Amino acid sequence: MIFDPSAPNVQYQTAERKGRWRLLQDLLGGTQAMQAAGRNWLLQSERESENAYRDRLKRTVLIPAYSSAVDRLSGKPFARPVDVEGVNLDWVEGMVEDVDLEGQDINNFGRDALRSAIVYGVVHFLVDYPRVDGGMTLAEERQMRVRPFWELVEAPKLVDWESDRLVPGAPPELTMIRLYDTIIRRKGDQSQEQVERVRQWTRDTVTVWYRAEKGEWEVVEEVEHTLGKIPLVTCYLKQDGYLTGTPPLLSLAELNLAHWDSSSDQRNILRWARLPLLFGKMLDRDTIVAAPNNAILSDNEGGEMKYVEHGGKSIEAGRKDIEELEDRMERLGMEPEVTRTGAPTATARAIDESRAKSDLQAWIRELEAAIERAFRLSAEWVGADLGDNFRVRIFNEFSLTLRGKEDLETLDNARARGDIDVKTYLKEIIRRGVLSEDSDVDAIVNEIANDNELGETPTDQGDRDGS
Repeated sequence: MIFDPSAPNVQYQTAERKGRWRLLQDLLGGTQAMQAAGRNWLLQSERESENAYRDRLKRTVLIPAYSSAVDRLSGKPFARPVDVEGVNLDWVEGMVEDVDLEGQDINNFGRDALRSAIVYGVVHFLVDYPRVDGGMTLAEERQMRVRPFWELVEAPKLVDWESDRLVPGAPPELTMIRLYDTIIRRKGDQSQEQVERVRQWTRDTVTVWYRAEKGEWEVVEEVEHTLGKIPLVTCYLKQDGYLTGTPPLLSLAELNLAHWDSSSDQRNILRWARLPLLFGKMLDRDTIVAAPNNAILSDNEGGEMKYVEHGGKSIEAGRKDIEELEDRMERLGMEPEVTRTGAPTATARAIDESRAKSDLQAWIRELEAAIERAFRLSAEWVGADLGDNFRVRIFNEFSLTLRGKEDLETLDNARARGDIDVKTYLKEIIRRGVLSEDSDVDAIVNEIANDNELGETPTDQGDRDGS
């Protein structure tokens, strides 16, 4: 038996899971990808000719409900920069600016990671370290600015793994992973070729295989590493097993597929319904010519000619089906942003955000924790300790800006009743974008206190300043 390092873990990459991934990938690829998939997502009717099917497929256009939702949800948290707090190390600052050694900063990396996790339900980071001369000391490596870097590992790329529960009752620890992808390799004659690549990590070795088209697998690298563990970090949004997840927007994707099918039928029937058919009865068919400035005559008393048009009932039913699908897709696309809460008081709803978190906010917390673990794993590569105060903060209070007038009225009433102090009130309206984020709360409070001592109202102050 020939060893194939790309052979997947059959318990993980099942046909059902790979089918889900194919649908999600094609929906993200837009109309062109869905048309290229052909009968995978658009069935051919029993008596529909091949030419008629191809024409219908070409006329079908995808409404990008799924991809738009993925892009919106993954982009919102990164409208503001990611904050990395509690440490002042050159290599950490370097990673914040260029986390993958290819120019991608932590903000763009985080957005791509969240997008992949939303698509597949899980995403992984491989925390690697550049291969250096074995004779170099750690000090020499630091002087040359050699530092860890991260690689985003999407769920389909992790094709196999093994784990072991080293401590009873503790989570399992990885003993082997295999990553599969395709890369462009430069050949000896300076030409390029696409090759398949498999990288196998164990707790102390890294082995890399290449396979060119129709060729055999060949080992191109086999080295030891010093970390003593497999540097893989996993972020779950919707976990369904060890290192596996369920796509959280799968229902939206399935509705988008239903819309693709229904809209194809609708556009097809509209094509024919817009063309009235000329119907003739008891005419000499050899003499009929339908053309402008041309009369059609018949000596038969029962002869008749008229245009026959579609009644439109099926068109209306199709239109309603499409509208209902679009409405359901819109609701499902917004669902992760909906705050989930019980029945708190108005003041609690405005102030206590810890009790009201949406799915998207929960996802952000999971991503924060994963990025923090990746930084700590990076520190292990260089023998550093980030300490207990190290934190990663991703903006997750965007829902506050959506509540508008009702939210502000709640705060105003709470302040008027004395339920909250001035400083809390100011912090909350800053969070809601009413005041600039650069506003100095303490300075404003002191200014208000000084005005009160002078007996000036806000109007008096404005008059005195000439405003």
